[in-house]
Amino acid sequence: MNRLTLLMLSFSLSTFLISGCSSNTYQELMPGSKGEFSVLWITEKTGGYNAFPSVFNKVDKVTMPKSLEEINKKYPKLELKRAPVIVIFNENGVVLTTYNLDEAVEFLENEYGDS
Repeated sequence: MNRLTLLMLSFSLSTFLISGCSSNTYQELMPGSKGEFSVLWITEKTGGYNAFPSVFNKVDKVTMPKSLEEINKKYPKLELKRAPVIVIFNENGVVLTTYNLDEAVEFLENEYGDS
């Protein structure tokens, strides 16, 4: 009986550690507080200047990785197809994935009451 309990406890602990350390989740991309938004913005360009929409200044955080490949490797559950792409998160997860910057800006302006 003692051996079975130890085996079950070991299995539970390893399952917890494996699921907790998974890179398939995107918790670190999400906003830090309820009612906020965060943005993952992957541009086509690897360098140079990208016009930063002013509404992005209102979100909790904006993440701009170097490449689509980097994000797809780290967060495969997002299933992003091409760049440019904008993913908007709230405290519950993804609320919008779009390949159109204007659509992302319009969404955030509506959420923040801007025009």
